[in-house]
Amino acid sequence: MQTEEKTVGIVVASNDFGENDKIITLCTFERGKISALVKGCKKQNAKLKLASSLFCFGEFKLLNAKFTRVTEFNCIESFFKITQSLKKFYLSCAICETLKVFMKEEELYPEAVSEAVNALKNIEEAEGAGEEFFFIRSFLKLLSCFGYGIEGGGCSVCGTKPVFFSFENGLCCEEHKAGKGEYLSENALSVLEQALSKKDFSESTHGSNSEFNVILKKLDLNTVKELFFILRHYFYFCSDKPNLPLKTYFKEFVLND
Repeated sequence: MQTEEKTVGIVVASNDFGENDKIITLCTFERGKISALVKGCKKQNAKLKLASSLFCFGEFKLLNAKFTRVTEFNCIESFFKITQSLKKFYLSCAICETLKVFMKEEELYPEAVSEAVNALKNIEEAEGAGEEFFFIRSFLKLLSCFGYGIEGGGCSVCGTKPVFFSFENGLCCEEHKAGKGEYLSENALSVLEQALSKKDFSESTHGSNSEFNVILKKLDLNTVKELFFILRHYFYFCSDKPNLPLKTYFKEFVLND
């Protein structure tokens, strides 16, 4: 029996299907992760063209039959400016890939969907190193939504200054480091601690906040490379497998390994 329902979500993947259609992956508040067919969306002036676009966030009307199909779409945010910058695009793709990998079908993670939408908003509006900072912050928050959170504020065992990012135990001092992980430079540690803090940086996307500017000055190219290397391998540790799309998004503009 065919049924119709409405759900709010974000498009985290969009793939061609046949001559004029696409299959999208939606991460939604009400139904978790689902795949849906968008018919005719590749035609010029197609009514549902926007519904098949990567990053689009809105309300989808779905026809549940043999294949779930999008029949209507009300856009809340298209994040169009993200597609105008290669760096913003790859950072946003990495956010969506993370959400897609960890969110299971029919399992609800509304906090993760909200965080992904907030990440795209901040990446879209930020400038310079602010784009990387908001990516790092949201990437860690997303993993936390799925049970892989890292706590700031000192060594996870004794509370002293950490020097090591342990994939198993979080931030650790020299005495308590254990398992797989990487040592942290002073700049990397400082940026990580700010990213893990509960401070609200949402009004600082254009770098007008003096405290925020201090953080960004520490996020030079070498620190970005260091942190992205660590986060990529932490992703592999949490998901228990390498992820080629994520590696591509990271490598395209900062990594050379």
